[in-house]
Amino acid sequence: MVAMAGEDDDDEVDSEIQSRPEDNVNGYQVKPELMPILRKVFGKHGDIAKNCMSELVRCRSTLLEVICEIISELEKKDVTNIKETYLNKKIAEVDHIKKLNMEVDWLHARLTEILEVRGIFKQSRTLKEKMDNNKKFIEIAESALQECEAQKKKLKAILDQEALWKERLAKSQDDSTKTSQEISSAKSKVSRFRNSSLVDGLL
Repeated sequence: MVAMAGEDDDDEVDSEIQSRPEDNVNGYQVKPELMPILRKVFGKHGDIAKNCMSELVRCRSTLLEVICEIISELEKKDVTNIKETYLNKKIAEVDHIKKLNMEVDWLHARLTEILEVRGIFKQSRTLKEKMDNNKKFIEIAESALQECEAQKKKLKAILDQEALWKERLAKSQDDSTKTSQEISSAKSKVSRFRNSSLVDGLL
């Protein structure tokens, strides 16, 4: 009797829902603010609850309300601020609804696509940061190399000057040695005649 009474209550609820066509879609009713979304879903995808394992309109309406809530939440977000944890949770919810033979492949595909794009977006942001860091390092490296080139030019000038002075020093040292030898030879010749006759030993 209790079970029968429960069935009667469900029938009353279902008949009450169906009695207000302006507040329902194909006999299904969700929160008033979600009705426009439900109408769009049915307009685009047809009666996605027609093969649901639950025959109760109330149960199907509850599942449809969950679907509409997911869509409503997606409308308020964009790929830059939606969380991956949120997407994984909603995909799990849709998976559960799908097991009840609700035709929600289209919503599951969109959530999966958004999750993939979110991953790409996150990766692209990381790659952009890496690119920016590399760009800064390249600028620093190029500036350092330019400074090294300038220092190398200065060093080359110093080395060239050093080589020139070494060459001049060696030449001067050689000239000095030769001059010293010439002076020594000259002194020897002069001393020979300084204190003796110019014809000494000649005759």
